[in-house]
Amino acid sequence: SDESISDEKIIAEHHFDTYMHGTAEIRGEFVLTTLRDSDAESSLPESIALLEVHGDHFHQEQVFATKCPALHGSFQTEDYIAFACGDGVLAIEQQGSVFTEQKIANPTGMAEGARIGTLKGSEESNIMIGRAGSDFFLINLAAQNITPFNWQQEEDLTRVTYSFDGHNEHMLILDNKGYLNLYSAENDWQFESRIEIFDSLAEDAKPVIVSSKAHELIYIINDQEVTTVDLHDGEVVGHFDLDFSPGKATWLGVAAEEEH
Repeated sequence: SDESISDEKIIAEHHFDTYMHGTAEIRGEFVLTTLRDSDAESSLPESIALLEVHGDHFHQEQVFATKCPALHGSFQTEDYIAFACGDGVLAIEQQGSVFTEQKIANPTGMAEGARIGTLKGSEESNIMIGRAGSDFFLINLAAQNITPFNWQQEEDLTRVTYSFDGHNEHMLILDNKGYLNLYSAENDWQFESRIEIFDSLAEDAKPVIVSSKAHELIYIINDQEVTTVDLHDGEVVGHFDLDFSPGKATWLGVAAEEEH
């Protein structure tokens, strides 16, 4: 918690018998975490365990029977926790203290050797977005299917970079023509609007999108220029320059305490 970090204390801890190249999702008093076999040849885990906090430690309550080979990436909604596997997505539904799993297989049209390795979405939508290389897929956890996400409004558009707004209400894709494309979580990630950001983008441009979690603003860093975009009004509202070219950037917080 914020308080325990300030006090430099640990609330609860759990010790595995080997290292973890993995992921974990916190669900109140429960944690769903990857569980790697110490004798496995792969550094990626293939099992998921359910832990429950008991005072200053956790009890391992369950290891899910369904395997998730080459597990990499996870995300959760209000009802589901999903883990990306080499052969599909493992969806786990929570009803109170009961957790049940279902494997959603990769679609037959997925390129040979491809796999979903990143999961993103909104807590309020049971449709997630999975990224497999340069391709995106829609993962419907309730309907238990995976379908291609054809984001292009025009055939000659390519993705330069992508991100989500501060509250995961929109997926944001910056295309090669300098436009920011918005897709709404509320409408199952359907196209919502397009905002012109740049007159042109260099072929080797590597812009970075940084989202504010306090305001409906995003910042697009392209080389040494920062462009401020108001997503609510759908327009560019400012620019400022840096005296260096950042490799990465992140949004750190608010200057004053707020209700939320």
